Amino acid sequence: MQKFIILFAFCLFAVLGLGFIVYQFLSNMPSVEYWIMLLIPAFAVPILTALIVYQEPNHP
Repeated sequence: MQKFIILFAFCLFAVLGLGFIVYQFLSNMPSVEYWIMLLIPAFAVPILTALIVYQEPNHP
């Protein structure tokens, strides 16, 4: 479970960081609207990535 949380947090910060970089280049949009539009990918990408990549450890 700890591996899942670390993977989720890494993906979340990566998406938010990438969103911040993109916002710096496309700053003609008001920041509130941009960050509201970023909410869906900011939560969907980390959740889906963590669910796809994470594998439950095999216990005998």
